[in-house]
Amino acid sequence: MPLIGNATEVAYLDDNNYGYVSLDEIAVFKHGKKASITFNALPKDKSYAQKGYTFLWRKNYEARRSRI
Repeated sequence: MPLIGNATEVAYLDDNNYGYVSLDEIAVFKHGKKASITFNALPKDKSYAQKGYTFLWRKNYEARRSRI
């Protein structure tokens, strides 16, 4: 099930952060230590979320391409 249109909040992780989600918790780590995250409200417009995904995908693609 896609989250776009269903999620009401978002948390953006910093580089090198990772974690997991379970029914009871959302855990985020950085360098092996638990890190805190902040949730922000998402705009109600679905196109905003989709546009953001495309932007981030392109940014990531360009960054990887420049390393080659």
